Amino acid sequence: MFLQSEKMRRISLYINKENVRRALYELGKLKLIQFIDLNTHLKNEHLPYNKEILHYEKLRSKINFLMGEIEAYELDVPCTEHVFDEDAVERHFNRLLELKAIRDGAQEQLTNLNENLFILEEMKEHDFSASSCLTGIIDNDKVLLLRRILESVLKNNLVVHVKTGRRTVFVIFTHGEEAFEKIKKICVSFNARIFMMKNEAERSVEEENAQDERAQDQKDEPEDENQTNILRVTALIQQYQHVYANNENSIRSELSTIAQHIYTWRYKTRQMLRILKTLNRLRESTAFIGEGYVPESKFAVFQSAVNAICDAHGRIAYEEQVRTGDNLEVSVLVTGDNTNRRESRMREREIRRMMDEGDDGENKGNKEGEYHEVVRGGVRVGEGRAGEGSSGDRVNEVRAGEGSGDRVDEVRAGDEDCRVVSEERTADEDKHCDKDRTGDKDEDDDSKEESVEESTRRRKERPNKMKNEDKKIKDRKIKQNNDNQRNSPKNSAQPLKSAPYKNDNSSLSNSMEDIRAAREQNEDHKMNEHEMPPTFFKTNIFTRPFQEMNDVYGVPSYREINPAPFTIVTFPFLFGAMFGDVGHGLILVLIAVAFIMRPGLARAHEMVEMVVNGRYMLLACGVASMYFGLLYSECFGVALPLFKFGGVTYFGVDPSWHEARNGMNLMNSLKMKMSVVIGTLHMGLGLGLAAFNTLLSGDTLLFYCKVLPRILSFACFAGYLSVLIVIKWIRPFKPSIINTIVLMYTDPFKAELFYPGQQYVQLFMLALFAMCMPWMMASYPLMLFVRHRRKNLSDVIIHFGIEAIEFNIGLISNISSYLRIWAVSLAHSQLTGIIHKYTMGSSSVLLRIVTAPVWLAATMVLMVALEGLSSSLHAMRLNWIEFNSKFYDGQGNAFEPLNFDEDSDA
Repeated sequence: MFLQSEKMRRISLYINKENVRRALYELGKLKLIQFIDLNTHLKNEHLPYNKEILHYEKLRSKINFLMGEIEAYELDVPCTEHVFDEDAVERHFNRLLELKAIRDGAQEQLTNLNENLFILEEMKEHDFSASSCLTGIIDNDKVLLLRRILESVLKNNLVVHVKTGRRTVFVIFTHGEEAFEKIKKICVSFNARIFMMKNEAERSVEEENAQDERAQDQKDEPEDENQTNILRVTALIQQYQHVYANNENSIRSELSTIAQHIYTWRYKTRQMLRILKTLNRLRESTAFIGEGYVPESKFAVFQSAVNAICDAHGRIAYEEQVRTGDNLEVSVLVTGDNTNRRESRMREREIRRMMDEGDDGENKGNKEGEYHEVVRGGVRVGEGRAGEGSSGDRVNEVRAGEGSGDRVDEVRAGDEDCRVVSEERTADEDKHCDKDRTGDKDEDDDSKEESVEESTRRRKERPNKMKNEDKKIKDRKIKQNNDNQRNSPKNSAQPLKSAPYKNDNSSLSNSMEDIRAAREQNEDHKMNEHEMPPTFFKTNIFTRPFQEMNDVYGVPSYREINPAPFTIVTFPFLFGAMFGDVGHGLILVLIAVAFIMRPGLARAHEMVEMVVNGRYMLLACGVASMYFGLLYSECFGVALPLFKFGGVTYFGVDPSWHEARNGMNLMNSLKMKMSVVIGTLHMGLGLGLAAFNTLLSGDTLLFYCKVLPRILSFACFAGYLSVLIVIKWIRPFKPSIINTIVLMYTDPFKAELFYPGQQYVQLFMLALFAMCMPWMMASYPLMLFVRHRRKNLSDVIIHFGIEAIEFNIGLISNISSYLRIWAVSLAHSQLTGIIHKYTMGSSSVLLRIVTAPVWLAATMVLMVALEGLSSSLHAMRLNWIEFNSKFYDGQGNAFEPLNFDEDSDA
C-alpha cells in the first residue's frame, strides 16, 4: 500500500574476512541494506577501525583543500576515472604546498620591497645625514598606541612623523644609543618592520649578497646613496615579480594535473570511509557478522547481489529473521553456493534418498504433506541444534512456536555441504518438486547410483565419536583464529583491494566453517521484539520535496500512514487560499517552469538550489494560487471580470463586489467561513487517517476507546459548525451562526431555527459530546483492567486523561488556527491593492511609466517573495500541527542504506 512504508526484511549477514571490504563495496553500490550498529557497548575510541578512519579523514581533508584550490583558480574538472593512489595524493599535496610557500614568500618580499621603495622615494628630498632617525612601517590600528608608549618611555624626548595609507610609515628622530635600542624593541613588539636605523638603510638578503660585488664600482664612480638604494630595490622587485609569475604558472599547471584525478580521489576516499564506518558496526568473529534491513522490493536484487559477490569474491551468507505471531521466530540461512551443477544434482539425489529411507535421527517429527527441496545457487539453511542421537550427518531441529508445522533442517553429508528446506506442501510446490525429481532422470545415472551407495555406506559406518571430534576441530579452529587476530599487528590503511577468489574445495570448506562458527556465536543476537525497522518510501522528483518537508517534522514510524501523499494536495491548496491572486500565481508558475527547463541553475547559489529542488512544489503552489485568484476574481489587486458585466457569475466572486461599498464585508465573511470549512475538512481527514492507522495495525481496542470518541466529538462541534455555514450559504437565512452554536451549549431550545427539528438534533449532539469526554478518558484503562487484570494503571489513566483534555481544548484552538487563512488572504489582497493604487493605478500615463519599476520591485520582493514565504510557513504549520496531531506519531527512522553518494551521510 502506497500510504504505508515499505516492508523490511531483517537480515543477518555473514561475510568472509578476506573479502569483507569488497563485499561491502558491491552492496554499497546497489544501496540495498542498512546495517545496525552491533558495537554500541564499545566506546568510540575502542572501535577497531578508528585508526584507518582517522587516516582517511586526514586524506579527505587534503583532497578538499586541493578541490578548494582548483575552484579558486576556476579550472575545469573533467569527469574521468583513474586508479586511486594515496601516494599520488600525498605527492601532489606536498608539491602544491611547496609552490604556495614559494609564492607566498615571493609575495611577502614584493610587499616589503615596494614599501622600501616608497620610503626611499619619500626620503629622497630630505637629508638625514646630520640626524639620527629610525624609519619603519606599522599597521594603522597600532600607530596611536605606539606613539603613546614611546612618549611615555622616552619622556617626550623624540619627534614622530607619520604618513597613513593602507599601512602607516613612521620616522622617529631622537638621540642616544640607549634610546634607539628602546625604540627598536618597542617597534618590534608591535610587529613593525624597521627600515632604517641611524642613517643606514636596512638591506635585504639579496642586497647583502651583492654588496661586495658592487663595492668596487661605488669607489670608482661615487653617486648618491639614496639613489643607489632605489635602483637596487627596483631591480629586486623585477626579479621577484618574475619569480612570482613563474611560480603562479607552476601552481596552475599542478592544479590542472590534480583536476584530472580529483573526482576519483574524492569518490574512493568517501567510499573507504563509508566501508570502514560500516565495519565498525559489524561484529568480528571467525567471519564478519552484520545485522541490517533490506526493503522487500529490493530483496530479489539483494539475493542476486549475494550470489554475484560469492561468484566474484568468495563465500558470503545471510540469515533472514522472520517473526510470525508473538513467539515464533524462524531463521533461514542463505549462501551463494557455487558448486558444479552435476555435483549439486548428486547432492540433491542423495538428500532425497536419505529422506525416503526415513532415518530416525534425521526425520523425527516430520509431518505428512512436507517435502524437501534443494535450492541451487542461493541455498537455504535452517536454524537449530543437533540432537543427541545424531551421527556425522546431523539434522538440526527447528526453533518454532507452539503448533507450528514449519520445519527448517540442515543436513551435512560427509565433507560435502548440503542444505535442505522442509516446508508445508502446496499445489504449486508439488509440481515444482515433482519436476525436480524427474527432470534429470536420464542424466548421470551411473554417478547417481555410485554416489547414493557410497553415501549410505559412509552414513552407516561412521562412528558416533565423529560428532565429538568434529566439534573439537571446530573449537580449535575458532580459538586459533582468535589468537591470530589478537597477535597480528594492525594493518595500515590501504586502498580498497581484494585478492582474486579461487573457487576450490579447500577455500569453500574453510570459508563455510568460518561462517558456521560465526553463526553459532551469533545465536544470542536475534531480532529484538521492540526494535522498529527503518522507514522507506519510494519517491520521485515530484514527491521528494513533500516527503522531505514531512520528515522535518518527524519520520513516519514503521508501517504508519504517511502524511506526505496528502500533503501533496493540502499544502498547495492551503497556500493558494492565502496567496490567491492570478498574477502572482502566474509569476510562481513561470519561475517554476524556468527551473524545470533549466535545472542546472541549482549550482548558482545555495538558496537557488533549494528553490530548484522544490520546483515542482512551487509549480503546484502557483497553480493553486491562480485557482483561488480566479475564485476571488483578483489579478495583481485588480478585479478580474471572467463573465459579461451584469450577467450571471458562474464561478467565483462577482468582480463588481470589489468596487461596492460593502464589498469588504462580503469578502471578509466569505473568507472567514471558508477558512472554517477548510479546517474542518482538513482535520476530519486527519481523524479518518487515525482510524485507518489503528485498524491497519490491528489495534481495535485503541480505535473504539480513543479514535471513535474523538471522531464523534469533532463531528458534534466542528462538523456541525461547518454544516450550518453551508446551510446559510445555500439558503437565505438571517440567524447568526455564532449565536446558534453558543445557545446550543447553553439553552438548546432558544436557538433560531435553521431547519426543522433543530432543537432535538442539537440536544442529541450535546449529549453525545458530553458522553465522549469520559469515554476517551476511562474506557481504555478500564478495558486493560478487564482483559489483563492490570493493577497499576495510574500512568495509563493520566496519559489518556491528558490526551482527552488536550483534544477537547484543541477543538476550539485548532479551528481558530485555520482563521489565519482568512487573515493572510485579506492582508495579501489589501497590500496588493495599495501597491497598485499608488503606482500603476494612476490616471497619468507618465506617472505610470515612472512608477512601473517601483511596482515591479514591490510585487517581486514584497508580494511574491515575502508574502509567498509567509503563506508557505502558515500552510506548513497547518499541516504539521493541526493535521498531523490528529493521527501522526512520527517516531520512525529513515532508511539509510550503505551507499557512496556525496550528499548522503550513510
